[in-house]
Amino acid sequence: GGGKPENKAAVVDAGAIPVLILVLPAAAPEVQIHIAVILYNLANSAPARRDAITSAGAVPALIDLIASGIPQIQKEAADTLRVLAGGNQPACMEFAASGGIPPLCGMLKSANADVKKRATQFRDVLAKSGGRGVKAALESAKAM
Repeated sequence: GGGKPENKAAVVDAGAIPVLILVLPAAAPEVQIHIAVILYNLANSAPARRDAITSAGAVPALIDLIASGIPQIQKEAADTLRVLAGGNQPACMEFAASGGIPPLCGMLKSANADVKKRATQFRDVLAKSGGRGVKAALESAKAM
């Protein structure tokens, strides 16, 4: 895990989260990877920051990254989504409602073992935290 807590707080206080999410779709792939990692580090074990990240529109932006087909981007985006979704039913429901399940299914079938592993970890969190509707959506998409 990266960074001192006071640095993370400073990033949040500076209003950086919405900016990071805003630039995410148009950024170069290596920048997308860095932004996903930053969001992961901010969200990890920090519910208030996690909520700020999801409120700023991170879930649809990260879905675009898992749909990118670029393994390094997919892995980081899936990890960030997993942290946002853990114990957070609204984020899980937003993921399903925003079209996230088909690209997740693509990751689950990836020839890249690490992509498949990260997708499986995220899928398991969605199934656990998302409630019946999300679990049913995963099952109907054959993601379970």
